[in-house]
Amino acid sequence: MSLVTDLPKDHPRISSEELHYLQKTIGDVSKMRKTAKAPWGRILMSLPVLGIATAHVCNNWGFYTLLTCLPTYMKQVLNFDLSQDGFVSALPYLVSWFVVVLAGQLADHVRNKRYLSTVAVRKIWQSIGNQSLRLYSGERTFPVTDATRRSHSKRIYLRPIL
Repeated sequence: MSLVTDLPKDHPRISSEELHYLQKTIGDVSKMRKTAKAPWGRILMSLPVLGIATAHVCNNWGFYTLLTCLPTYMKQVLNFDLSQDGFVSALPYLVSWFVVVLAGQLADHVRNKRYLSTVAVRKIWQSIGNQSLRLYSGERTFPVTDATRRSHSKRIYLRPIL
């Protein structure tokens, strides 16, 4: 079962009306010249692509570090019983899901109303998304129980260094 063919006329399920429409609007595609190969090496080594890749890797590093370490931190340092308080552990990811959905809708609204260009919206939203984890974790202070006493009466406040 083939879903794709090189030429519209070779496709087994194309209707005669559709084939006629394609030939009329774009001409005979078999006579079109072959397209040039994409310069993948230059594209992949360009500064914008390297910048996007670096930002993406850093954002994912922070997200997956939080994803894997948060339950351990909550159990060992904050003395949460995760079997009882699993929702608290899942809360950052639930909030993240809501923010992603709402931010996407807001970005579409800003683009559709032409308040900002597509490029500007993408740059702004990408910057906000990449900086949100850093700002959240860097500007928050986390109460930590004294590790030697495991007592809630003495609290130490740690500020993560980024």
